[in-house]
Amino acid sequence: AVVSTQSTGELESSGGVVRKLCAAAGHVIALCDNGAVLIWDRAYHHIPQQLDVIALDIAILGSRYLLILVSESVLLWSLSDSVCVDEIELSKHRTYFQIVSDGDRALVISASSDIVPLKLTALH
Repeated sequence: AVVSTQSTGELESSGGVVRKLCAAAGHVIALCDNGAVLIWDRAYHHIPQQLDVIALDIAILGSRYLLILVSESVLLWSLSDSVCVDEIELSKHRTYFQIVSDGDRALVISASSDIVPLKLTALH
């Protein structure tokens, strides 16, 4: 996959086809169809950081965090520190497929259309 930007040309990805693209805190984040999460830093270097996860979905939380939905939990990734600061366990009895955020709150949506608010204790 190739992600293009107007200011720096092309950013190359080895993570497959980009399914979702987000930007926050001077970073560009791509979720690929194979679950890879790629993060280009503030300088938009051509080689992204690939997180060691297989993600189902991603969402921006506030201006400094990335929420990463994996099979049975949500990871809270600090973009400024490049580190996972929290892991929120989800019910093992549901299948989740989407995460949404309105800036300071987040919800996960299950395959049966259940909407579950996340308790983001690391931010408080």
